[in-house]
Amino acid sequence: MDFWRRAAGKSKPDRVRNERIQNIMGVKQRKSEDIKINQLKWYGHVQRMEESRIPKKILNWTPQGKRKRGRPRRSRRGGIEGDIRTRGIDENLWTDRDQWRLEIKRRRRTL
Repeated sequence: MDFWRRAAGKSKPDRVRNERIQNIMGVKQRKSEDIKINQLKWYGHVQRMEESRIPKKILNWTPQGKRKRGRPRRSRRGGIEGDIRTRGIDENLWTDRDQWRLEIKRRRRTL
């Protein structure tokens, strides 16, 4: 966001909100949205792998033992599953690669 702020000629003391700067510069979506889309593509890729592959074992691994006190940390898997729920994508759709990518792009959230 700092790049867009400088390109718009605004500084932090000007107290202009990020949404306003995005409108000024004509930014359609945020980089964080691109990152989420790439994570969902990667998730579908790993889920289509064979069960014996190490990346799939690591992604689906649940550690055993006791958790620490307090609020649990956000995990990568939890974040991806949350994105799938918020976008309203069927979780078992990843079996068909083309359909999975189509749904991810179709369900892209816009500003």
